[in-house]
This record gives sequence, structure tokens and C-alpha cells, in this order.
Amino acid sequence: MSKGGLLYHFRTKEALLQAMVSRLAETLNAVRENKSAKLPLSPARGLKAHILSIEAIRRKETKPIASVLIAAGAHDPKLLKKVKESRKMMIEEMKASKISPAFMTVVICAAEGLVLSDLLGLSVYNRKERQNFIDELFRLIDEEEARLCR
Repeated sequence: MSKGGLLYHFRTKEALLQAMVSRLAETLNAVRENKSAKLPLSPARGLKAHILSIEAIRRKETKPIASVLIAAGAHDPKLLKKVKESRKMMIEEMKASKISPAFMTVVICAAEGLVLSDLLGLSVYNRKERQNFIDELFRLIDEEEARLCR
């Protein structure tokens, strides 16, 4: 796309950043819904789908867009308002599953921390180590679900 074409569609840097943030949020929501549909129905279905969907950020075509969240937040935190609202709704839906909110927060922060370290270029984990980390989160989630069913 030419600079003229870009300026035609996005009159300001804020408009461009907002469009990129919205696109990323839409992509993640679609991926999360797709992952959720493939998981068995359970109290932790939404939590597991979220973990699987944020791993999608690491994909080659999504990673540069995800970096926009960092740039947008640094430029103007108000640009992330819709993302925060969407995220809040997602977490409220997960809370309805009866999984401990504290447990859910720990799992979400751990998974998102892994992805954020990758986006910042700070990750020191190879593919196998990352998969082991995700597997361990799923093991902990399964234990929490089993505890709920007792």
C-alpha cells in the first residue's frame, strides 16, 4: 500500500493504531471461538481456549500486529479501551464457570506473560519448553476442574 493510500484510509496515526488494535482483537476472538468449539464442554473450556488462542499471536502473520498493542498502549492507553472491555467480558464469562477467579488470574497471567516475553524479544524458551509450559498449565487446569467436580 502506498503512503497516499494509507493516509486516505487512516487520517491519523491514532486511527491506524486503532484499526490495527481492533483487527487483532477480532482475530483473537475468532481464534478463541474456534478453539473453544473444538474443546470438550467443561468448566475450564473458555480458559483453555484463551490459552490456545493467545498462542496464535506467535504466528508469523499475527505477531507484528500483536506488537501494535504495545505501541498503542505506549502511545495512548485510551486506544486499548475496546480491547480492555472485550477482555473484561471474556473474563466475566470465564468466572461464570465456577473456577476460582484467583486460579484463573494466575493461569491467564502466566500464559500471557509467556507470549509477552516473546513479543518483546525476551523469551529464552524453545518450542519444546513452551509446549511443556502450556501442557503444565493444562494439567493444573484439569486438576482444578477435578477439584470442582468432587
